[in-house]
Amino acid sequence: MSSTSRGSPGPRRETNEAAVDAVTGALASPRGPLLGRYCGHERIQYTGRAATLAQATSSTLAGLLAPARPGHPWAG
Repeated sequence: MSSTSRGSPGPRRETNEAAVDAVTGALASPRGPLLGRYCGHERIQYTGRAATLAQATSSTLAGLLAPARPGHPWAG
């Protein structure tokens, strides 16, 4: 029998849900989404950013974005 284990799992990855809470670039042509998730007390915690978007993806995302509502913690 080989010393190499067949079928052993690779590195484990954990996944979490996140929302696009802001973007770099303009709303009409976002360059990259900034991701956040809700933590206790209805607060949004920044969790990271995605890679720079391809032009087609940027155009699709632009159609889904709206300006931040008053009081959004990342507005500005």
